[in-house]
Amino acid sequence: MTTRISETKVRRERLSRERILRAALRYIDEHGVEKLSMHKLGAALGVEAMSLYNHVANKGDVLDGVVGVLWEEIEAEAEPGADWRENYRRFARAIRDVLGRHPRAVPLVPFRPVMSNASLRAVKAQIEKGVESGVDAEEAYALLRTITSYALGHAAIYTNWELACASCAPSVSDLLRDDTPDDLAEIAHVFCGQSDPDAEFELGLGLMLRRVSTPVS
Repeated sequence: MTTRISETKVRRERLSRERILRAALRYIDEHGVEKLSMHKLGAALGVEAMSLYNHVANKGDVLDGVVGVLWEEIEAEAEPGADWRENYRRFARAIRDVLGRHPRAVPLVPFRPVMSNASLRAVKAQIEKGVESGVDAEEAYALLRTITSYALGHAAIYTNWELACASCAPSVSDLLRDDTPDDLAEIAHVFCGQSDPDAEFELGLGLMLRRVSTPVS
C-alpha cells in the first residue's frame, strides 16, 4: 500500500505542462483530435483528470499547447542560414514535414489562432534574414505569410487524403461518374492520377521565391 502511494506521488510530482502537452500530441497522433478528452489524457498519463488542471486550464488550453509543440518542432527544423531563399524553403519544408509526421493534428494548426513563442521566433528569424539580404520588409512578411499558407494547405490536402484513403485507396476510375465525357475523364486521369507531391511542392516554392528580387550588391 505504501509503495503504491509512493509511486502515485512520484507520478504526480513529475507531471508538468510540457509532459501533458506531449502526451496529448501522442494521443492525437494515435486516435485523432475528436477522441481526446481530459479523462482519456489523464488515463494516458496514469493520473486522475483533475490532476491535469494544476497545469492546464481546460481541453482548449491543451489543444493550443499542442499547436505550440508543433511549432517548436517546426522552429527546430527551420534554423536559418545565410541564404534567405533557402531559409524560406527550409521553413516551408519544416511545416510540411512536421505536419506530415502528425497528420491527425493538422486541423489544429490553421484553425486555432495560437501565437506561441516558437512560431513568432521562427517568423522573426526568417524575416530578419530576408531583410538583411535586401528584401523589402513588407514584401518579406507578405512572402512568408504566403509560403506559410501554401505549406499548411499542402500538408492538409495530402495528409487528409492519405488518412481518408488509407484503407480504400480509390482509383480515378472509381471516383468518376458513369456519365463523365471521355475528354473530361482523360483530364481527370492526368490531373488526379499518380503525381509526385514533393516535386510539386518544390515547384510551387520556386515560383513564389523567384517572384522576389533583391538589390545587386
